[in-house]
Amino acid sequence: MPADNRRPLRVELHFQPKTYDIDFAGHVSNIVYIRWLEDLRMMVLDTYLPLNILMERGIAPVVIANDD
Repeated sequence: MPADNRRPLRVELHFQPKTYDIDFAGHVSNIVYIRWLEDLRMMVLDTYLPLNILMERGIAPVVIANDD
């Protein structure tokens, strides 16, 4: 879904938790949330600046921590 001026880089991804995503208490595992965030990150790239175009330009997306 393309962004509009009010919501730049907006994407939507509907998640369907699988049985293996849920623990015995009925909670979604924390690692599943990380996987979903990565799915969303890749969807943003695919929608607005595909990975193959980035690689052709010599750019690679990375995740970093700021220790400030």
